[in-house]
Amino acid sequence: PFIDRMIVIEPHSFATQTCAALFGIPLVPISPWNLMIDELAKRNKIKPKNTVIIRPDKGRNLAANRIGEFLKLPSVSFDKVRVSGQAVTLYELSEEERSLVKGKNCLIYDDEASTMGTVYALVEALKGYGSKSLAVCLVHCAFTSGWETRIKHPLFSIVLGTNSRQPIGNINIADNIELVSLEPLIRQLIEADIKGVNFWTDQQFKKMILQEEQ
Repeated sequence: PFIDRMIVIEPHSFATQTCAALFGIPLVPISPWNLMIDELAKRNKIKPKNTVIIRPDKGRNLAANRIGEFLKLPSVSFDKVRVSGQAVTLYELSEEERSLVKGKNCLIYDDEASTMGTVYALVEALKGYGSKSLAVCLVHCAFTSGWETRIKHPLFSIVLGTNSRQPIGNINIADNIELVSLEPLIRQLIEADIKGVNFWTDQQFKKMILQEEQ
């Protein structure tokens, strides 16, 4: 009875959507991909001729597609199959996709990265395909046990994580990790909500919604 709408930044599971549906609360799931890419561009030059977007799995394909359209970059897909727990196996790239990532700087947008197991498997695969580097943008990064050794992979150029969650691990052990503040986006969302903006139809915000309107 105390909640009349929900504006959620990158919900990790369907629990948020289920809660909204169960209690009849209007929900807007917002992705900060635009903010993260802007912050990445301030630190790393993103050149269309030598950069490729990595799609880690089906759940992140829409974000990768939006980023690719925004930056005018090609993309390749590593659909993953979870074997057990944190163990994952990856499909191989096609010959065309292998040639696309060879010698290129790659970019991935993902969430959590608790142990960085999936991202590490991806960067190992990219190393085998001759990629030059991998820049990583993470939302609500956790950094639980196991990430400390994986972050040292030589292909990681930079790892950006949102400050929306307190990392469990000590991020100061690595020089290539930086936290990005979500304050500008939150302020933007609050101001728009006060003005009565319809996030689903507004040109600025609807590109941040990574699902189709129901």
